[in-house]
Amino acid sequence: MQIKMNEFLFSMILTELEDAVGVENCSVRQIDKVTHSVDYYWLSRMWADRGCRMPEADFIVCPKDATEVSKVVKIANYYKLPVTTWGAGGGTQGGAIPVCGGILLDTKRMNQIYEVNTEGMYIECGTGAIYKHIEWAANEVGKATMHYPSSLTCSTVGGFLAHRGIGV
Repeated sequence: MQIKMNEFLFSMILTELEDAVGVENCSVRQIDKVTHSVDYYWLSRMWADRGCRMPEADFIVCPKDATEVSKVVKIANYYKLPVTTWGAGGGTQGGAIPVCGGILLDTKRMNQIYEVNTEGMYIECGTGAIYKHIEWAANEVGKATMHYPSSLTCSTVGGFLAHRGIGV
Protein backbone atom coordinates (compact mmCIF):
# COMPACT_ATOMS: atom_id res chain seq x y z
CA MET A 1 0.00 0.00 0.00
CA GLN A 2 1.42 3.37 -1.05
CA ILE A 3 1.36 6.13 1.56
CA LYS A 4 -0.86 9.14 0.80
CA MET A 5 1.42 12.10 0.15
CA ASN A 6 0.81 15.40 1.92
CA GLU A 7 3.01 18.51 2.07
CA PHE A 8 4.68 17.53 5.37
CA LEU A 9 5.46 13.99 4.21
CA PHE A 10 6.69 15.28 0.85
CA SER A 11 9.12 17.66 2.61
CA MET A 12 10.27 14.92 4.98
CA ILE A 13 11.03 12.50 2.11
CA LEU A 14 12.79 15.22 0.13
CA THR A 15 15.00 16.04 3.13
CA GLU A 16 15.93 12.37 3.55
CA LEU A 17 16.77 12.07 -0.16
CA GLU A 18 18.88 15.24 0.01
CA ASP A 19 20.74 13.78 2.99
CA ALA A 20 21.38 10.60 0.98
CA VAL A 21 22.72 12.15 -2.23
CA GLY A 22 23.19 15.87 -1.57
CA VAL A 23 20.80 18.80 -2.02
CA GLU A 24 22.24 19.61 -5.44
CA ASN A 25 21.43 16.08 -6.66
CA CYS A 26 17.70 16.14 -5.85
CA SER A 27 15.04 18.02 -7.73
CA VAL A 28 11.32 18.54 -7.44
CA ARG A 29 11.30 21.31 -10.05
CA GLN A 30 8.48 20.96 -12.54
CA ILE A 31 10.79 21.35 -15.54
CA ASP A 32 12.91 18.41 -14.35
CA LYS A 33 9.81 16.29 -13.79
CA VAL A 34 8.53 17.03 -17.29
CA THR A 35 11.95 16.42 -18.87
CA HIS A 36 12.25 13.03 -17.18
CA SER A 37 8.73 11.98 -18.21
CA VAL A 38 9.54 11.77 -21.93
CA ASP A 39 12.02 9.40 -23.55
CA TYR A 40 12.73 8.43 -27.17
CA TYR A 41 9.98 5.83 -27.23
CA TRP A 42 7.41 6.77 -29.86
CA LEU A 43 4.44 6.86 -27.48
CA SER A 44 5.87 9.43 -25.07
CA ARG A 45 7.16 11.51 -28.03
CA MET A 46 3.69 11.42 -29.61
CA TRP A 47 2.04 12.53 -26.38
CA ALA A 48 4.57 15.34 -25.92
CA ASP A 49 4.15 16.45 -29.55
CA ARG A 50 0.39 16.66 -29.01
CA GLY A 51 0.74 18.72 -25.85
CA CYS A 52 -0.17 15.89 -23.47
CA ARG A 53 1.69 15.21 -20.25
CA MET A 54 3.13 11.83 -19.38
CA PRO A 55 3.14 10.62 -15.75
CA GLU A 56 5.83 12.35 -13.68
CA ALA A 57 8.01 11.32 -10.76
CA ASP A 58 7.64 13.15 -7.46
CA PHE A 59 11.41 13.31 -6.91
CA ILE A 60 14.33 13.30 -9.38
CA VAL A 61 17.46 11.93 -7.69
CA CYS A 62 20.98 11.64 -9.17
CA PRO A 63 23.06 9.17 -7.12
CA LYS A 64 26.80 8.86 -7.83
CA ASP A 65 27.36 5.23 -6.87
CA ALA A 66 25.86 2.02 -5.51
CA THR A 67 26.07 3.29 -1.93
CA GLU A 68 23.88 6.28 -2.71
CA VAL A 69 21.50 4.14 -4.77
CA SER A 70 21.16 1.82 -1.76
CA LYS A 71 20.31 4.76 0.52
CA VAL A 72 17.66 5.99 -1.91
CA VAL A 73 16.12 2.52 -2.29
CA LYS A 74 15.94 2.15 1.51
CA ILE A 75 14.06 5.46 1.72
CA ALA A 76 11.74 4.35 -1.09
CA ASN A 77 11.09 1.02 0.62
CA TYR A 78 10.34 2.69 3.95
CA TYR A 79 7.78 5.05 2.40
CA LYS A 80 6.58 2.44 -0.13
CA LEU A 81 7.46 4.65 -3.09
CA PRO A 82 8.06 3.25 -6.57
CA VAL A 83 11.54 3.73 -8.06
CA THR A 84 12.12 4.22 -11.78
CA THR A 85 15.58 4.27 -13.35
CA TRP A 86 16.57 6.85 -15.93
CA GLY A 87 19.43 5.86 -18.18
CA ALA A 88 19.15 5.20 -21.85
CA GLY A 89 19.44 1.78 -23.30
CA GLY A 90 18.23 -0.69 -25.82
CA GLY A 91 17.05 2.03 -28.20
CA THR A 92 15.41 4.37 -25.68
CA GLN A 93 16.66 7.49 -23.97
CA GLY A 94 15.30 7.56 -20.46
CA GLY A 95 14.63 3.88 -20.26
CA ALA A 96 11.36 3.94 -18.36
CA ILE A 97 8.53 6.34 -17.61
CA PRO A 98 7.61 6.93 -13.93
CA VAL A 99 3.98 5.86 -14.36
CA CYS A 100 3.26 5.83 -10.61
CA GLY A 101 5.16 8.91 -9.45
CA GLY A 102 7.67 8.17 -6.71
CA ILE A 103 11.44 8.48 -7.14
CA LEU A 104 13.24 8.61 -10.47
CA LEU A 105 16.94 7.67 -10.37
CA ASP A 106 18.89 9.60 -13.02
CA THR A 107 22.20 7.82 -13.65
CA LYS A 108 24.04 10.80 -15.21
CA ARG A 109 26.47 11.07 -12.26
CA MET A 110 27.32 7.39 -12.76
CA ASN A 111 28.84 8.06 -16.21
CA GLN A 112 32.27 6.76 -15.23
CA ILE A 113 34.81 4.40 -16.74
CA TYR A 114 36.97 2.97 -13.96
CA GLU A 115 39.18 0.44 -15.69
CA VAL A 116 39.92 -0.94 -19.13
CA ASN A 117 41.45 -4.37 -18.52
CA THR A 118 42.94 -5.84 -21.71
CA GLU A 119 44.15 -8.99 -19.98
CA GLY A 120 40.74 -9.91 -18.57
CA MET A 121 38.97 -8.33 -21.60
CA TYR A 122 36.52 -6.19 -19.65
CA ILE A 123 35.71 -2.56 -19.03
CA GLU A 124 34.58 -1.65 -15.54
CA CYS A 125 32.20 1.29 -15.60
CA GLY A 126 29.25 2.93 -13.87
CA THR A 127 25.71 2.14 -14.96
CA GLY A 128 25.41 5.67 -16.30
CA ALA A 129 28.32 5.19 -18.68
CA ILE A 130 27.24 6.29 -22.15
CA TYR A 131 27.96 3.49 -24.55
CA LYS A 132 30.00 5.52 -27.05
CA HIS A 133 32.42 6.36 -24.21
CA ILE A 134 32.88 2.66 -23.52
CA GLU A 135 33.57 2.01 -27.20
CA TRP A 136 36.07 4.89 -27.27
CA ALA A 137 37.83 3.54 -24.17
CA ALA A 138 38.14 0.14 -25.88
CA ASN A 139 39.42 1.80 -29.06
CA GLU A 140 42.13 3.67 -27.12
CA VAL A 141 43.76 0.32 -26.26
CA GLY A 142 43.28 -1.13 -29.73
CA LYS A 143 40.08 -3.07 -28.96
CA ALA A 144 36.42 -2.83 -29.96
CA THR A 145 33.25 -3.97 -28.23
CA MET A 146 31.68 -5.20 -31.48
CA HIS A 147 28.30 -4.06 -30.18
CA TYR A 148 26.81 -1.19 -32.16
CA PRO A 149 23.24 -0.37 -31.11
CA SER A 150 21.38 2.41 -32.91
CA SER A 151 21.41 4.28 -29.60
CA LEU A 152 25.25 4.21 -29.42
CA THR A 153 25.56 7.95 -28.72
CA CYS A 154 22.93 8.19 -25.99
CA SER A 155 22.41 4.77 -24.42
CA THR A 156 23.89 3.69 -21.08
CA VAL A 157 24.98 0.40 -19.58
CA GLY A 158 22.21 0.63 -16.98
CA GLY A 159 19.66 1.16 -19.75
CA PHE A 160 20.90 -1.94 -21.57
CA LEU A 161 20.63 -3.98 -18.38
CA ALA A 162 17.25 -2.63 -17.37
CA HIS A 163 15.67 -3.39 -20.73
CA ARG A 164 17.76 -6.35 -21.84
CA GLY A 165 18.90 -4.28 -24.81
CA ILE A 166 21.19 -6.13 -27.15
CA GLY A 167 21.54 -3.65 -30.02
CA VAL A 168 22.30 -4.75 -33.56
